[in-house]
Amino acid sequence: MAVLGGVMAFSITPIIDRKDIRSFDESLVYAVQEARFQAALHRENTRLVFVPEGARFEVQTMDGAPLDSITTRYSNVDDEIELTWLLQLPGEGNDAPNPRDTLETSAVVFAPDRSESPFSAVWEIGDTTGTIAIEPFSGLPYPAELP
Repeated sequence: MAVLGGVMAFSITPIIDRKDIRSFDESLVYAVQEARFQAALHRENTRLVFVPEGARFEVQTMDGAPLDSITTRYSNVDDEIELTWLLQLPGEGNDAPNPRDTLETSAVVFAPDRSESPFSAVWEIGDTTGTIAIEPFSGLPYPAELP
């Protein structure tokens, strides 16, 4: 019976730790969820930054002390990754981000009540670009098209 339990635990480990197969946008959404969780857990604001060296997201206290690090599948790739955080200005609605309606920032701040300002992330990896807008109350991406 103990052997069976050891086999089960061993075979489940790769399923639990699937960080290396997440796409960049999946890693970003996971990092947002982790930053929201850490803010609630510590009952203080946290911030999320992208660290190009190592292609990872870092959840930090407002003083910059690291709380967690989320790697992406690009951590061992030579492609240069650029990520821009864009805060959506108040009263501009929830449409796709428009550079005139946004303010660039170096980090996104999360409050302990699990809220944040609406924001989007725009990234470039080699010749590939992507954009994802995050809904401020759930921390999940906006649907591609609202009905």
